[in-house]
Amino acid sequence: MRLCRGPGYGGKGGLHDLMCWRGYSEVADRVVELYQAGFIAEAEAAIPDEYIDECWLVGPLPRIVARWRSKWINDGCNLIVRTDNWPSAKPSDNAVYEPLLRALRD
Repeated sequence: MRLCRGPGYGGKGGLHDLMCWRGYSEVADRVVELYQAGFIAEAEAAIPDEYIDECWLVGPLPRIVARWRSKWINDGCNLIVRTDNWPSAKPSDNAVYEPLLRALRD
């Protein structure tokens, strides 16, 4: 996962603190070490799939809806943040998000 690209992973703070707060402090330290040494691909590869799966809603629409309903909404989450507005993200129009919003309302 290309989570450590760009601002926020050049050192401690930002994404590092977030990973530590979520119980991945050893991984976060290793990612910083690799990133600062210039091993960007290795830093990205060091982020475990379990972290991404626990902390982000990614994947096909049915999987996102199922996970939202089974875990996220039951834990009190009532907000989805669009992440296509980051500087390096490929912007998408609302057509990408409308099916998700419709599915979550059902």
